[in-house]
Amino acid sequence: MDEKRLVNRLKKRDEGAFTELVMLHKTRVFNVCYRMLSNTAEAEDIAQDVFVRAFIAIRNFRGDSQLS
Repeated sequence: MDEKRLVNRLKKRDEGAFTELVMLHKTRVFNVCYRMLSNTAEAEDIAQDVFVRAFIAIRNFRGDSQLS
């Protein structure tokens, strides 16, 4: 999917777009969290928080860079 369309859907609070966002980036986000924390459970919690915060803040995303 085109990232710009995904961002537009996220800005409209499309829950399907949120699911797509998570599916596209969950491995990368989890791996970064795990490398920082060295704890699977904590990394999963923080990764989940990352996606929720991204969804909440997406309205401020200008698109000057890639979402990833």
